[in-house]
Amino acid sequence: MRTIFVIGSVVMFTRSLAPFKRQGIRINVLCPEFVQTDLAEKVNSSTIDQLRGYLPMERVVEGAFELIRDESKAGSCLWITDRRGMSIGQLLQKKQNTSSTLRKHA
Repeated sequence: MRTIFVIGSVVMFTRSLAPFKRQGIRINVLCPEFVQTDLAEKVNSSTIDQLRGYLPMERVVEGAFELIRDESKAGSCLWITDRRGMSIGQLLQKKQNTSSTLRKHA
């Protein structure tokens, strides 16, 4: 439950920074699933397996460039997962059609 509160806090804080776009400052956040790092290797392996393994770092870099190229994005959270691909929106949404999908990775 604590994780949901942390994620919600990051989303709301990021959205609160969107008005800085008027001053030429865009603030967005990348929210990838687990990428293989020393910290992620401490996570229970069954959790990683449920998420289809580690997310390739290349996918995270691709997401960063997607946010950089799309100048309309400000105060956005880009979720990067193997199950849903890349999408802008809330992690806890039940229906995909309420978030705009950038690209699907099958």
